[in-house]
Amino acid sequence: MKEENDAFLRELMNDFKIEAREHHTAIVNNLLLLEKGGGVETVKNFIEVIYRETHSLKGSARAVNLTEIEKLCMSLESVFNKIKKGESRIIPPMFDLFYKTLDLVDHYIKRIDNPSLPAINIAPAIAAIDVFGGVKSNNISTPIENIREEQKQIEVSAFNENITEAPKSSNEFKQQDSDTVRTDISK
Repeated sequence: MKEENDAFLRELMNDFKIEAREHHTAIVNNLLLLEKGGGVETVKNFIEVIYRETHSLKGSARAVNLTEIEKLCMSLESVFNKIKKGESRIIPPMFDLFYKTLDLVDHYIKRIDNPSLPAINIAPAIAAIDVFGGVKSNNISTPIENIREEQKQIEVSAFNENITEAPKSSNEFKQQDSDTVRTDISK
């Protein structure tokens, strides 16, 4: 019975890795397209796809108890839900934050096969996303959400410092930074 259960869990995790990579790729590709811009309906479509893919990845991660991926996706999902509803808007510094957060998701997907990769503190990413989540689309906000652009830049800078200062104990993780390439897929 234990062998069957272990085999089932291995198969479930293998299925998750495949699905997670597909969701991650779809999120990144649509984020690149969103950053490029387009008509109102096109932009709404990119936002909707990012929201749905993030939601699906969050649920899949929850099913296999990968809480770091789940929490990162939950924060992204929350922001894109607000954007989708018109309660928040995207400002340019957010894209860098979204990409770095997705790099963390990718790191934790890779960590499934290579548990020797270091655990990275995801709290700065989640806190930075939460700060940006308060950006109102109508420029009317409550005092806690009324954060100046400069303060947001400081949050992003602090987040960037935490990511670059994360311990890197394996050659594969060091190589990961140079393996991450973002390209325009619309050609």
